[in-house]
Formats: sequence, C-alpha cells, structure tokens
Amino acid sequence: MIRDVAVHERTHNWAWSEKEEFIRFVGKNKSPAIQNYMSNLSPPQKERLPDVIAEMVDRDFPGADSFILPMSAYIVVGKKR
Repeated sequence: MIRDVAVHERTHNWAWSEKEEFIRFVGKNKSPAIQNYMSNLSPPQKERLPDVIAEMVDRDFPGADSFILPMSAYIVVGKKR
C-alpha cells in the first residue's frame, strides 16, 4: 500500500525545434490522457489529426518552425507502507 499520497502540478516550458517533431509526438503519444481523448474520435477524425495539429501550430506560432509550449505535468508522491 501507498500512504500520504500527494499530487503536485507543475508547468514546464517545452521547447520544440521542429513543428513536424511536435506533430509526431502528439499524434503518436500513448499517454493515458491523450489515448482517452483520442478514443472519442472517429476514424476520419483520427486520420485528420496531424493536419489539425499543424493548423493549430501555424495559427499560434505563424511562420515559426521552433516554438515553446507550456505543458502541465502531474507528479505523484507517496510513502510505501
């Protein structure tokens, strides 16, 4: 058993040097949160996902191939019994 569990939220500025690298990372990410979100997408939506991500990056960072995104991380700390 684990006791005294605490969850800490941290924001990390994640630097991306290439737009395509970010698109691959998000589109193929196997984290539970992203997989849960993507489970609600239809097959055509999943197929279009890389294009949608590219459009968002182009909108938020016009003309830039490298950019920085703030990302949340959740750190779980506890003590073993």
